[in-house]
Amino acid sequence: MATENSNGWNEWSKHVLKELERLNSNYESLSSKIDSIKSDVHEEISGIKNDITKVKAMQYTLDEMKEWKKTYEDEAVLKNVKELKAWKDELDEISSPTQFLEMRKELIELKTFKTQAITVFLVAQGLVALAMGLIKYWK
Repeated sequence: MATENSNGWNEWSKHVLKELERLNSNYESLSSKIDSIKSDVHEEISGIKNDITKVKAMQYTLDEMKEWKKTYEDEAVLKNVKELKAWKDELDEISSPTQFLEMRKELIELKTFKTQAITVFLVAQGLVALAMGLIKYWK
């Protein structure tokens, strides 16, 4: 009976040893898979961190561009306002709206005077021509 127990134990110990070896190989396989997955995850995380850094840099650049555009537009508007103010000042130095009205009235008066002067000149010339014609006719 002692030999039967030892034979059974012998087989059982071999079976247990094989099971332990199988479990150990599964453990090592899982351990290497986990390490591989960890490595992949770390690579992905590094890639994501790089992408986040790039996006932050782009955001910073975009903010700088927006600020530059705003400054440029403000300067352009300010320049236009200054140019318009200078133009208005020059125009005000030339004449004011009331001066324009006075000049318009004077222009109308000058046109009327010109028309009257031409008319008087033509009538006078016609009378002189008539007088000369009458003088020649009677002589």
